[in-house]
Amino acid sequence: MSNIPISTPTAIANHLIVLGPEHQAALQPFARRAAIQGDWMIGLKPFAQDADVHADHWERHAAGDEILMLLAGRLRVVIGGPDSDDPATLVLEAGHTLRVARGHWHGLSVIEPGQLLFITPAQGTEHRSRKDGR
Repeated sequence: MSNIPISTPTAIANHLIVLGPEHQAALQPFARRAAIQGDWMIGLKPFAQDADVHADHWERHAAGDEILMLLAGRLRVVIGGPDSDDPATLVLEAGHTLRVARGHWHGLSVIEPGQLLFITPAQGTEHRSRKDGR
């Protein structure tokens, strides 16, 4: 985990909060998210365009559910992924939250710029290309 103590004021948009075993919490620079050693990560993601929410790929989390909390803006969330014949498309509005169940492929795209707060399992995330544009 990071050497930066939680009590040091830090720009949250540049860091993830990593929750580890035995109730430990630490900050990890967002750019080093692949090296996270913990159970869960919490992040704040400002977004203005599809590239900011990785709209070009699907993801799923084998280790647990993901919570998406939209603080501002609007997002399109597609749940079902590349193997689904009938994916569900939802619009997430500011002030609303969505639980994406463990193991379900999902993808995001921007309708209106804003900020997303997410709680995601820190391990076991898979990605696939979203070539179909859904």
